[in-house]
Parts: sequence; C-alpha cells; structure tokens
Amino acid sequence: MTCPHFEINIVKRSEGGSAVSAAAYQTGEKLYSDWEKKYIYHGTKEELILKEILLPAHAPPEFADRSKLWNSAEAAEPNWNSQLARRMKIALPVELSMEDNIALVREYCQKEFVSKGMIADLAIHDPDPPNHNPHFHVLLTMRPLDENGNWLGDKLPLGDEKDVDLAFVIDTTGSMSPYIQRVKNNIVAFARSLEEQGRNLRMSVIEY
Repeated sequence: MTCPHFEINIVKRSEGGSAVSAAAYQTGEKLYSDWEKKYIYHGTKEELILKEILLPAHAPPEFADRSKLWNSAEAAEPNWNSQLARRMKIALPVELSMEDNIALVREYCQKEFVSKGMIADLAIHDPDPPNHNPHFHVLLTMRPLDENGNWLGDKLPLGDEKDVDLAFVIDTTGSMSPYIQRVKNNIVAFARSLEEQGRNLRMSVIEY
C-alpha cells in the first residue's frame, strides 16, 4: 500500500533559505552561490536515481546548468525577504517499477509546471532500494521568462483551481494495520499543505 506523502514550501531568504543550497541538497552537487560568495555542498546522495532540469521551449539553453539557473533566479530577487523558489517532495508509488516512476515524474512535471512557464529541477531518490521508499524532489522557478530569457515581474501561480475535493479510502485490516496512524498523519500533513496554498479543501477519510 502506497503511503501518501506530499510536502510543498517556499524557499525564503528571510528564513535563511537559498535556491542554490536547495538544488545542491537534492542533487548531491557542489554548487557556488553568488549571493553567499561560497560553495555549498551537502554531501553525496547515495540514494540519487536521477537528476534532471526540464526547460520551457523559450528558456535559455544555459539554464540547463544548475549553478547558472539558480544563481540567475536568485539575482532576480534582490530583497532580504525575497521568495526564491518553490520546493516539493512527493512520494512515488512502490507498485510501479523505477522506470515507470521516472516516466511518471517527467510527465507530471512537464504537464503541471514546465508547460506553464516554470523551470523544473527534479531529483528522484530511493533511500531504501529496491523501490522501498521512492520519492522525488522538485525545485521550481517563481518568475516567468520572456522570449529573450529575461526574468519578468509577476510570479507564476502554482495552479489555477482553488477548490480541491479529496477522499481517502483506508483498509485498516490485515498486515498494514500497525501503520495506519502513520498514513493518517501523512494525509493530515498533505491537507495542511494544500490549505497553506490557499486551496479550498473538502476531505473525507473512509476506513473499512
């Protein structure tokens, strides 16, 4: 049974956040931060399966370079309280092969983010292989680009729909019963993350 897990937050400079640091963390790369004037390295990610940057058609090709992308995005946000990027962590279904999960992540990011003008920097992790805890991180740019690759003023919305209806059906019998509370906790965290986005949420949890 897949355990739902969904986190979303904004990387904020006022909270000590850095888009360059977030990119370095999820990919295991050593990246130089122009803003902080230093290299940032969080260590090798042994669980890393895939790292990839998905660009809209009009984005500059040099933004396929992770360091150039996030230093440019941060340079467009000069204020102490600037919002630098959106950051997500989403569980992947253990029922799928890793090959299918990779295809799923690419399709999801392309449809939900890149097609709307965002650049998606994604990383797929599986800390307990094979396929025991697969999940992916995605770091998203906040501003749109013009046809010349310049950042524009208005930030992109994450989604157009405000109303969200969700129903979770949980089998509380059998071998998974000891883990049900953990599942419920993840559902609550998922619901709160949607409400923090300003979504109008109606949710029901059905147990049997």
